[in-house]
Amino acid sequence: MRLPLLLGLALVVACGLATASVHAGQTPRPIVMWHGMGDNCCSKHSMDMIAGIIKDHIPGVYIYSVMIGSSPAEDTAAGFFGNMNSQVATVCDHIANDPQLANGFNLLGFSQGGQLLRGVVERCAHKLPPMHNLITYGGQHQGVSEIPNCEPTSELCQNAAKLAGMGVYLPWIRDHIVQAQYFLDPFDYDAYLKYNQYMADINNQRAEKNPLYKANLLTLNKLILVRFNNDTIVIPRASEHFGRYALGTMDRIVPMTETPLYQEDWIGLQELNNSSRLLLLDTPGEHMQIDIDDFVNNVVKPYLDN
Repeated sequence: MRLPLLLGLALVVACGLATASVHAGQTPRPIVMWHGMGDNCCSKHSMDMIAGIIKDHIPGVYIYSVMIGSSPAEDTAAGFFGNMNSQVATVCDHIANDPQLANGFNLLGFSQGGQLLRGVVERCAHKLPPMHNLITYGGQHQGVSEIPNCEPTSELCQNAAKLAGMGVYLPWIRDHIVQAQYFLDPFDYDAYLKYNQYMADINNQRAEKNPLYKANLLTLNKLILVRFNNDTIVIPRASEHFGRYALGTMDRIVPMTETPLYQEDWIGLQELNNSSRLLLLDTPGEHMQIDIDDFVNNVVKPYLDN
């Protein structure tokens, strides 16, 4: 899911929109950024471009763009083949050992990077520097009920999808295929609760709740969830705002506020919402087709330039 941003960036520059807005005398709050499936930390057509846009508006800002493995190629592969729990633990360690993040930071996650960074907050906020705002773009916070489509040229994605198609809850697949670790089958919710290796845990959906997850998420200044209006990749699109399919069907959506996760406040969403710290935003376009003007005006300026 690479970002088709070249045209958008050209428009930003041509229209003179890439103007600095950093406040004089202030050190910009650093940013931890995590890419989505099929992408990597440093692609010049996606994350590197996004970082450049942010730096145009926040001069001098430090951005830690997450890389799993020792190269961008390994990082891309880790977006398909890997264990999300291990990846979250690795990033928590990287943050703890990065002196440029020692005074706190914002977090910006794209697609599955959104739920990965939420895992970083829930599992590690109590032992890391202050995490200010968490922004997710197209994050699948209630999982997906169909494996996302692959680019025809992506052999990694095709292979991962074939394995996931054999059964997302089979032992090896549920441990090693990233997309299986946030797959929610609305027709077999019990299997999801029993076997899912990541999403069921960070959503506190099992009978035994982890109070640390809620306490840590509530340390955020704001949780900002951005949904793509025309998304046909994330099924259901409502997952980007913590909605999901009604159990036993793929015809009816249960919005966030009607889910037990929200009503019983398993991870703190209701408390965040009641204190005006949960924002649900919409942006035009298909999944990861980021509107640059919208990104700058509605995300970078209000929630990252602080």
